[in-house]
Amino acid sequence: MKILWVNSLAQNQIALNLSLYKKLHQPNSMNVHFGMFKTKVNTVIHDDLLEGTIGLPINLGDKYTIPTNIPYEIYYKGGDIHIGPVIGHIVTKYFENLNDKTLSSYLSRLTEYQSIKGLVFICTKDSIYPDQNLIKGYYYNPEGRKTGSTWQLGEFPLPNAIINRSFISQKKIKILQEKIGDRIFNTYWQNLNKWNIWKRLSKDKKLIKHLPYTEKYVDIKQLKMFLKKYNGAYFKPFSKCRGRGILNVSKIANEKKILVIDERKNRYYFEDYKNLDDFLNTKLSKPSIIQQAVPFRVEKKMVDFRVILQRDKDKEWSFKGSFAKISQPGSVITNRRSREKLIDGREALISIYNMSEEQAVKVEKKMIILTIRAIDIYEKKGMHIGDVAADIILDSSLHLWLLELQLNHGISKNLPPEVYTEIKVTPLRYAKALSGFIQLSR
Repeated sequence: MKILWVNSLAQNQIALNLSLYKKLHQPNSMNVHFGMFKTKVNTVIHDDLLEGTIGLPINLGDKYTIPTNIPYEIYYKGGDIHIGPVIGHIVTKYFENLNDKTLSSYLSRLTEYQSIKGLVFICTKDSIYPDQNLIKGYYYNPEGRKTGSTWQLGEFPLPNAIINRSFISQKKIKILQEKIGDRIFNTYWQNLNKWNIWKRLSKDKKLIKHLPYTEKYVDIKQLKMFLKKYNGAYFKPFSKCRGRGILNVSKIANEKKILVIDERKNRYYFEDYKNLDDFLNTKLSKPSIIQQAVPFRVEKKMVDFRVILQRDKDKEWSFKGSFAKISQPGSVITNRRSREKLIDGREALISIYNMSEEQAVKVEKKMIILTIRAIDIYEKKGMHIGDVAADIILDSSLHLWLLELQLNHGISKNLPPEVYTEIKVTPLRYAKALSGFIQLSR
C-alpha cells in the first residue's frame, strides 16, 4: 500500500477506494499505528484514489511530527494499519550540542535508506520524555540533500525500535522497554566493565580457558604473584577504553629490574617493589584490574584481532570481518594512536602465523564461536546486544584469548570501503527487523 496525504480529510478520517475497502472487509473504522502512537480513524470512500493507496490527513497526529515528505512502508494486520518503520537512534551528545557536523556524520549509516524507508531520527538521552511518550530529535529527509535540509527538527512518538549509542541510564532504558518492548539495542552502550567481564564469563567452564587470569587490584603482593607465575601483567582501568590508563609490567630477563610501559610507550625501571608500589599509587587509575599478560609479538610489534559481529535483517548474528591490529614497535597496546597498521584478519593469519587458507578459515570460525558464546552469557542476563566487537589474541601456541567485548567500538576508515559501509548500515537493517516491517511489509 501507498499513502496519499490529503488536506481535505479530517484528523479522524482515512480514505480508501471501494476496491480496497472491500478487500479489507469493509471496515467502518480502524486504528492507525505510527511508532507507538495509535489513533482511531473513520473510513470514507474516495473512488479517485489509485489502487493500493490510502488517504491520510495531513494532521494525523497533532501532538507529533509525522513527516509527509518521506517514503513509508505500510502493512495491515488484525484490522489495523501500521505505517513506518519509525526508528530512533540515540547518540552520545546532549541535544543542545547536536549540530550539522554531528548529524552529517550519521549519513554514512543511511546509504541503504531506500530499502529501509520510514522515519529515522537522531536524538539524545536528554531529549527523550517517556512520561509524555515523546522524543525530540532530527529526522532524515532524503530529498533534503538537494536543498541542504537533510535533517529536520521534530517531536516524535516513541519509535518501533531504538539503536542506542549513548550512555543513557538503565532506569530510562527499562522505562522505554516497558513501553516499546525488547526492541532497544545495545541497551548498555558503555564498554562492558572489565572486572565484571571476568566475573561473569569466568563462570563458564569453556570460556575460562580463553580468558587471561584476572583479579581486582588491591596491593603490590598481587603483582609479585603475577610476575612470579606469568611472563608479565597488565593493569587496566575497569571501564576506560581506547587503551587509556593501561600499564604493562614485566621482569627484565637476567636483570633484577622491573619494567613498566604505559599507553604512550613511556618506560619506567624499578629495582625494588617499594618504589614500584609508590609509583603505582600515583600512576594507576582506580579501580583497576590486574591481568595475566598474553601478548603475541612479531618484530617487537603486538598483534591482536578485532572480530565484528552484528545482528542483521534476519535477526541472526552476521560476521562482518576480522582485522589484525599491528602496534607500533615497542607499544603495549594496539589502539588507534599506537597502531602501525590494520590488515584483514585472515590475511594476517596466513602471513604472520604461516597458516594455510583452510587453517585460517578454521581459526576465524573459532573466534566467531568464542565471541558468540560470550555474548550469549550477557543476553541471558537480559542485555540486548545487536552490534559488538571482540578483541582477541592468538598466541604462539595458537590458543585464543578473549580480552574484551566492546559495544561502543569505532569503525576504522582504513577498512575496505565495502566492509566499512556494511558495518555502518547493518544496525538499521536489524532495527527495521525489530520494528516488524521486514517480514510483514507489502
